[in-house]
Amino acid sequence: LKEAEQILLDCLKIDKDQTNPKVIETNTLLAQVHYNLGNIEQAKNYINTVLTNNKKSTQGLLLKAQIDYSEGRLDDAIAGYRTVIADRPNAAELYIQLSEVYLKNNQKELSINTLKDAQKLLPDNGKIQIILSRLYIQDKDFVSSEDILKKFVETFPKDINGYVELAKLYAIQKKYDASEKQLLTYIDKFPDNVVGYIHLKNLHLVSKDTTKAIAAIKKGITAKPDSLMLNEELVKLYLSNKEHEKATALCLEKINANENPG
Repeated sequence: LKEAEQILLDCLKIDKDQTNPKVIETNTLLAQVHYNLGNIEQAKNYINTVLTNNKKSTQGLLLKAQIDYSEGRLDDAIAGYRTVIADRPNAAELYIQLSEVYLKNNQKELSINTLKDAQKLLPDNGKIQIILSRLYIQDKDFVSSEDILKKFVETFPKDINGYVELAKLYAIQKKYDASEKQLLTYIDKFPDNVVGYIHLKNLHLVSKDTTKAIAAIKKGITAKPDSLMLNEELVKLYLSNKEHEKATALCLEKINANENPG
């Protein structure tokens, strides 16, 4: 980034006309570099230069909104994001960021509505759906959250996040059987993804069933016997369950296997 800054500064030496679109673009890039480096005051100086010469600079307005948010000027940040979104209506991340600002500003309904609007415009964006479902959970609207997540799983059947979020939703309501069913469904479809077994293990630990947690990891090891992650998880479970001999035996077994492959 420092090298990029120097290149941009050299460009400014060539043309000092601050109203030149290329110079405005260079100042905008310098603002972005300093923002990324955490040099907020310098970033603000460049943004001021940009907006003085082009009040409609979308990137300048976005950087200003991000800084306003980070410094607690939430109303200003909201206004900035709304202006930028009007110019970039298909930018999913902008809706997510605006929703976050609303939430920080204790405007939960507007936070939810922002993502609902985004969902209508960008129905295939899974990230928006996941975040919206979580906001519904915070609002104790479990029905709306479940509806969104079920549609997510239908739309993205290979994405583990939908199954995991549904499992968490059911677990929050202490519907552990329904929660387990979601994870097992994913595991049955994609047995080679070790993360599924980890989530299943975590669910059983939440419901304080160590035996089932161990069984979940063993199921994974059956499918992926060479998975270091799963074997480490099994060792940890044995140790937490005070089954030290089993933990030691498993470690020795893996050491011997590594020393004598094949």
